[in-house]
Amino acid sequence: MNKKSVRVLLVEDDEDDYVLFRDVISEIKYFHIDLTWINDCQHILHAAERNMHDIYIVDYLLGGCTGIDILNTLKENGIRKPVIILTGHSDHDIDVQAMEEGAADYLEKETITPQLLERVIRYSLQKSEAMEMMRESENRLRQLSMQLINTQEDERKRIAKELHDSIGSNLAAVKFEIQKQIADSKKRRSSIDIDHQFTYLMDIVHQTIEETRRICHNLRPPVLDDLGIVLAINWYCRNFLKAYSNITIDTDIGITEAEIPEHVKVVIFRVIQEAFTNVTKHSGADKVELIFEKSDDKIILVIRDNGSGFDVNGEMSQKDHSGGMGLLSMNERVSYSGGILLLCSEKGKGTEIRASWPVPVNKD
Repeated sequence: MNKKSVRVLLVEDDEDDYVLFRDVISEIKYFHIDLTWINDCQHILHAAERNMHDIYIVDYLLGGCTGIDILNTLKENGIRKPVIILTGHSDHDIDVQAMEEGAADYLEKETITPQLLERVIRYSLQKSEAMEMMRESENRLRQLSMQLINTQEDERKRIAKELHDSIGSNLAAVKFEIQKQIADSKKRRSSIDIDHQFTYLMDIVHQTIEETRRICHNLRPPVLDDLGIVLAINWYCRNFLKAYSNITIDTDIGITEAEIPEHVKVVIFRVIQEAFTNVTKHSGADKVELIFEKSDDKIILVIRDNGSGFDVNGEMSQKDHSGGMGLLSMNERVSYSGGILLLCSEKGKGTEIRASWPVPVNKD
């Protein structure tokens, strides 16, 4: 029977324990173990970055660090290979801590046998492979979801352009012709009834033009594509104040257009749209604070109102039938674009929406 080859990195500062461990490994029947030994904490990360090992077996007590420290260091550097923690004697607290921090397993040196070690290695590798497949599936789902959102935005953009270029232009031509007929009717001194009919038609056409313009802006504001997200936010706030004069908006924009990744601009705009829509429909607030800034390696958007607030857990657990983007879809948009959305609200104490996106630090 062909043995599966497994590359094991052992971090153990006691040479006698290393020899004993090596002897145990040599008796494993179902794996061919390629064992590498490191006797201190200093070289573990360098060895891990070379990605030459399938599993790490780490002593808990090491000079200058612990096995938990090494486990966390590996996680922080994006190394997801399974880690098994070894101890000289049973310690329930260390066992619990190791598993909570993400260790694949926890073994006492005194109890290790070839059969036990073989089984622990096998289960740890199988679990690691399953987790990696799950992560890949989640990444594919996230990519597909983001593609769907982008496709939706492209379709919104196309429909808005067609409404503006086709229907909007035709309505403008009709309006111009009615204005011309009214002017000609006045020159001919036609009946008042005809003038009244033309004026009535003019009102209908004007209302239709305004409604078409409103639909276009809601679908995809041209300012977002033409001038960028920062000016689009200012434009949106100005128009919001015109429509809702009883609400005040305090804006604090401390970020430039160049600092905002392209793929999050439309997400930011949609979050603002939905937040302000919720203010008008549900919160009853008369003051909204909007903060948009870059802090260290993050882009941060905060929208805070002084409205009635609501039960966050209750709302987020319900299916979203809002007809708009909704709280759940807002969270999905932010998540799929690589960000994190936090929603804080309490009845009678207003609502705060905080979204953030990581931005690579410029090391130049």
